[in-house]
Amino acid sequence: MVGSSCSWVPTSTPPARPPRFGIAPDMAVRYQCDSVGTALNYEVISEAVSAVRACPQAALSSDWKDRIEEDFRRRGKK
Repeated sequence: MVGSSCSWVPTSTPPARPPRFGIAPDMAVRYQCDSVGTALNYEVISEAVSAVRACPQAALSSDWKDRIEEDFRRRGKK
């Protein structure tokens, strides 16, 4: 992210009616709760926070959690 340019990227269309309570589905993620999954979770969250802090006027990319979800699908419940 260092030295990257800041550009606004539209995210997915928000739901017609947001939930009244809890975390919005596009901001929640299931992850494999082991050392590898937790490390990946911290890495991806760190990248997302850094991107938002580097360019506050831009929305968080809708694919921010794809690596975590892929890991969960690949290594998920055994």
